[in-house]
Amino acid sequence: MDLQSPYPRFEPSRGIAFDRSLLALAVLVSLLLVETFSGALRFYADQVGLSALVYLPKVACVIAVGWELFTRPQQRGLWLLLVLAAASLMLGRLHGAQWQAGAFSVFIYAPLLFGLLCGPYLEMHRKAVGWAIVFCLVASLAGIVLDILGNVPWKGYTYSMGGVEISGNRAWSAYGLDRIAGFSRMSSSLAIMLSIFSLYLGSFRLPLLVRGLIYLVALAGIALTTNKSSAVAFVIALLVMSVARNRLLFLLAALVVVLGALALPLYGLFGGIEPYLASSSGDNLIGSMVDRLVNTWPSLIKVMEYNGWTVTGAGLGMTGSAYGAYPVFGVEQLAVADNSLLYLWLLFGVAGVALYALAVPMLMRLQRQPGSEARALLGIAYCTLLVGWTSDVLEAQVPSLFLGLAIGRALRLPDELATPPAPQAWRLQGKGRLLSLLLGGTLLFAGAGQAPQALASQTPAAGQDAPEFIVGASTHQNLRPGNRDGINRLAQRAGILSFRDDAFWSSVEREANVLSIDASWRAQLRSTRSLGISTLLILGLENQFHGNAKPRDETSRAAFLRYVRYVVRSFKGQVAIYEVWNEWDVENPTDKAFSDDYLTLVRATAQAIREEDPQAKVIAGAVTLRGIRQGFAERLVAGGLLDVADGLSLHPSVYCEGELATPENWLAWFKGVNQTLERAAGKPVPLYFTEFSWPAHDGACGISRERQAAYLARAYFLLRSLPNVKGSWWYDLVDDGIDRRDMEHNFGLLTADGQPKPAYHAMTSVAAIIGHYRFAGRVPNDDPNVYLLRFAKADDEILVAWTLGREQSLKITSQPGSSDTLWRLRDFDGVSTGQGEKVPWDCPSGGGACQASIRIDNAPTLLRSAPGYQLSLR
Repeated sequence: MDLQSPYPRFEPSRGIAFDRSLLALAVLVSLLLVETFSGALRFYADQVGLSALVYLPKVACVIAVGWELFTRPQQRGLWLLLVLAAASLMLGRLHGAQWQAGAFSVFIYAPLLFGLLCGPYLEMHRKAVGWAIVFCLVASLAGIVLDILGNVPWKGYTYSMGGVEISGNRAWSAYGLDRIAGFSRMSSSLAIMLSIFSLYLGSFRLPLLVRGLIYLVALAGIALTTNKSSAVAFVIALLVMSVARNRLLFLLAALVVVLGALALPLYGLFGGIEPYLASSSGDNLIGSMVDRLVNTWPSLIKVMEYNGWTVTGAGLGMTGSAYGAYPVFGVEQLAVADNSLLYLWLLFGVAGVALYALAVPMLMRLQRQPGSEARALLGIAYCTLLVGWTSDVLEAQVPSLFLGLAIGRALRLPDELATPPAPQAWRLQGKGRLLSLLLGGTLLFAGAGQAPQALASQTPAAGQDAPEFIVGASTHQNLRPGNRDGINRLAQRAGILSFRDDAFWSSVEREANVLSIDASWRAQLRSTRSLGISTLLILGLENQFHGNAKPRDETSRAAFLRYVRYVVRSFKGQVAIYEVWNEWDVENPTDKAFSDDYLTLVRATAQAIREEDPQAKVIAGAVTLRGIRQGFAERLVAGGLLDVADGLSLHPSVYCEGELATPENWLAWFKGVNQTLERAAGKPVPLYFTEFSWPAHDGACGISRERQAAYLARAYFLLRSLPNVKGSWWYDLVDDGIDRRDMEHNFGLLTADGQPKPAYHAMTSVAAIIGHYRFAGRVPNDDPNVYLLRFAKADDEILVAWTLGREQSLKITSQPGSSDTLWRLRDFDGVSTGQGEKVPWDCPSGGGACQASIRIDNAPTLLRSAPGYQLSLR
């Protein structure tokens, strides 16, 4: 039957005429070709300065979608979807997304909308579409062979977008295998394309042997990419399609593929999975899956809950590629959802979950439709939804294109499948014109103007709170060999918000005047950002090509600043704080010329950092205990350090200072230091304790691991009584060795092989209170050796109690019927689960105040209470 073209004919002149369905076909073919050869195209286009060419198919999609929207009547549901998208775009802007991120989001989903709206025109050219897919499948397989046999130049190619580096495919670290991507940029993209191309071709009338060969070759190619999710999804999709004619069985399969996307993140959140098998880089066959279950999904959900976005969503521009290109500081966990349902929830909230649930009726409508086209789209949609269990598949161009084709076909009525829509003139009438103008105005408003400040700098909404204090750890992770993901996850579980790490000058300039960033540093930064851990980088230490000494003259300072600019430019938007040098004062803490030279370096370095990355904070000093006592820190403040830096960093550890070596005596001493610094500056000095700890070793200045844990908890609680102290980094995260007699081997929260020490459990128990509650005062009592500290957040209050002397009983008087949850930190085991002992209340039978009694000793006890309780000791 001769089908009428659904597009009106395009006639720019009387001598030229185009069938618009051919234009739709051209858009489809260009999109498939660019994605098939995305890695090679990006590499060679960048070489000749024609990078924009790779975006032309998406631009064509945008034009085609706009053309179709405004020249043909559309279903009401589509307009509602566009209104939802416009609202989400505005919401993203309100939450801090840059306007470029919003525009980029619209650009990302253009292939899906193109498939949804333009499917009828492509069906008029089934044979041409089929041959295009055959070519892309053969080219993809040829690319795999080429990748295996030779070292293709585009493998791992990195380019920049929005000032952020975007890396291509990299070698896989497990079992000596390699991620094969062929001509594509990413192996995961190649794997899903092989699935889609073979499912499409196999659904048409081909000999059984040919069809089986297509599936087998495609599966082999997918396996070579090492993409496990695509391989499993492809096999399951083939099995499901074999029973697709049975409506009941297929309904069960449709429910499983949709509910599974919800079940996996919930299992990760509540399943209590052991994290040690997790690995984001695939160090074992289930490592990346466990990583999502214990890290990615729970962290994402908690961030959404913390910000109050569970109902509305975070908005367009706040996740995925748009966020990656234009990040918003403070919500790094949203960068990757790794689950299509969570991805839609991030964008649209509960409306996104409802949209995902509509996949069930979509699949069932496709299942009822006759013909090879419907069968091909049914298999592709099912496979894509399966892959979406563990990936943001909606952002991949080819899967989203075919998903749009599947949705569009499912939405069309039976008579529309038989007869294409009639031509429509280019005009907007009535309500359509008004709605179009409203949508356009909304989108323009959402993308216009200056982007709001990053979330971290905004005033928290009611019921929410930004961290009031940085709980950090010195890590040396950049210096450690091997995979660091497990250690990073343990730190996150302990509530650590920041890593202080090394970016040594000697490691960046390994050859004279040649600067480079070690790939492991970038991998570490990606890992920590995905966990919501910010980074403080130390800039400094001597370089062998520049005198192997501190940069105190113009020549060496110029070389140092060159290194600084390179590092800051390389990590722009990814590092929260830079610290200028480490412990400059050690060499000569009393010489004023020595401190003046350091100030000169700080002024120049701070200026360079702010020019390269205005959002990054700059701190300086890293002054040791000796430098504090001998006036080095005071001279820095008096010399104007706070005019150029955001704060003074100190290393005020007192573990070898006799009676001063307890947290309580340390605090009494440091209050005097604080007053001295404030007098020198003429104002309170923002302080950052970038090294602070007690070692747990057998020898001079050492204490037991249990006492180390108690000191950590007590010291951090006492620190919060100093409002100008902005953060403290425990030195350090991991023990440097296994010798119990070596002090330097025993500072860590974790042993050298990554096992938690009592101090780790103490940190886990106190970090959330230290970081998010404000110090509300010490409760007066008659015994100076008893510490009763209140910490508050909104209507919630935590009482922290310990004693330096004998064990005592704390009596609490409350209102009738009150009951609080008690956490004891004596053993530091199991506290991180948040489950404590119920306080037994003694309430008089005739009514009146209730009383409870708890025992306190030198390990802090935490009691959740309401303000106004009466406390006494006995």
